[in-house]
Amino acid sequence: MAAHSDLRSGHALAQTRVLDLVAAAPRSAPPRDGVLRRVVGSAFSIPALCGYVYVALGLWLMLGLGFYEGDSLSRTANALYVVRGRDPHLAAIGFVWNPLPSIVQIPLVMALDRSGLTYLAGPLQSAAFGVGSLVVLDRLLRLLDVSAFRRRALLLLYGLNPMIVFYAANGMSESPLIFFMLAATYQFLRWTRKGGTQALLIFSLLSAGTFLVRYEGLAFCAGGVLALTVAFFVGRDLEPDRLEAILLTYLVPISYVAALWVFFNWVFVGDPLYFYRSSYGNAAQTAGFRTGAQTYLSLVVANVASSIAYAGLRWLIVMPAILPISALAFVRGIARREHVTFGVLAMAGALPAFHAYLVYSGSSFGWLRFYMYGIPFAIVLAPLVISPLQGMRRTHTAAWALTLVAIAAGLPASLYAMSQPDLGREEWQVTRHLIDPASVAVPESFRFTTEKEIAAYVDALPGHPVVLMDSAYAFAVNLFSRDHARYAITSDRDFRAILAKPDSGVITHILVPDPRSVEAVGQALPGIWQNGRPYATLEKDFGGLNGWRLYRVTPAASR
Repeated sequence: MAAHSDLRSGHALAQTRVLDLVAAAPRSAPPRDGVLRRVVGSAFSIPALCGYVYVALGLWLMLGLGFYEGDSLSRTANALYVVRGRDPHLAAIGFVWNPLPSIVQIPLVMALDRSGLTYLAGPLQSAAFGVGSLVVLDRLLRLLDVSAFRRRALLLLYGLNPMIVFYAANGMSESPLIFFMLAATYQFLRWTRKGGTQALLIFSLLSAGTFLVRYEGLAFCAGGVLALTVAFFVGRDLEPDRLEAILLTYLVPISYVAALWVFFNWVFVGDPLYFYRSSYGNAAQTAGFRTGAQTYLSLVVANVASSIAYAGLRWLIVMPAILPISALAFVRGIARREHVTFGVLAMAGALPAFHAYLVYSGSSFGWLRFYMYGIPFAIVLAPLVISPLQGMRRTHTAAWALTLVAIAAGLPASLYAMSQPDLGREEWQVTRHLIDPASVAVPESFRFTTEKEIAAYVDALPGHPVVLMDSAYAFAVNLFSRDHARYAITSDRDFRAILAKPDSGVITHILVPDPRSVEAVGQALPGIWQNGRPYATLEKDFGGLNGWRLYRVTPAASR
């Protein structure tokens, strides 16, 4: 028995040593072919393939057609001022546009500036956010248990929608705004599935990110508040937190970001609401709609029914499926007390409702892109509406087939809206040019030919010239120039001092547009465009849409 016991103990000891050796042995790296397969798979995934389309179109628009969106160039120029020029500093990011789209372009600007391709930073930024939106949407659909085939179909229908493609390629702020809205919605859905405080905090931070991209992000945040409130009172599977704690957790980061923006406006430009009521702000830009003058919004402003119809038509025509899906989501949210569906619907409808109000108040241009957010939210709401049918297999399959067809109808509908002058006021000319180049030429307002000419002229001036100009209007001149230190611009810390005494010897030239433009140089030096000054003689009249004139300045010490 003793020998048998010794044998068993020896066997056990041997097993222990073997296990110790196995545990101590270095773990083998994953097979290289597995890593390569994942890399190749990512490179040929739907988000990546759509990303290639976005980048290719962005490059073709700018390098091939010479087409530039002014708002896109302006945001890129704000990034440029931070790192290049006479007086690079962070406050040069500006206090009219929301800062995040420009901030993320700073590394791109630094990389592209040496090659004279700085303006490409905008399309690269919007394309990156477009890819990010597809990645987030993919995760969101996985969270909602959408099958692989339907998920891929929805991703393609979203990623290749003409409105999504165009605004992911042209450098505007719609693409980053959609990214933050989708990412915030994903975190809201995680929170409703016992994601806890972490999901709620990330939901709040991403919602705050919408404000850093566009001011109407505050409307989305209001939708988030409504979604959380409904979830608290209706949801039965949520953590038993107090409503005050939930709303404080959500609102504190958003309030902090908004307050910080107001504080920076106050500290750097002396007006906490400078972004809204300055001569460059939205109130000044849309003033013409509120004066009673005849415009394309004359029948809409101050008319409740017309403003709702105006906004509703554009929201619907870009994505026809959004109306039936939203109606079904509303019925389900009310009838079944379904807090998740109702919460997502609140966030989906916040921006269209807000823009309807802005049109009513005469504070919006009513562009088609302000109503394109029904495209992503139709795809988010669809699984929530269809999910109760899972127990009825045929009905569930038929509902999904009908939904995919309805969402697919958004592609030709968006393209049609973009090609109509009364609907796609910003898009119709380039859309028709892309469809049939012989029918419509790219308009001069999108080509910035005169600004390119001015930049080339200033670059060729001998010595070290310094041109005084208002960058809110002349941003393209600086952006297309190869020497940004040749421009004294609005964000330079000595700009006001130069304006007070232009002939002090700091500047050599003054660039002014037609005085119909409300810009700083013309306001500080009234009549200079028409008559010059004793110290400023006309050197070149460039003309163009803005009537640019360049004056040579003779310093007081030389007269």
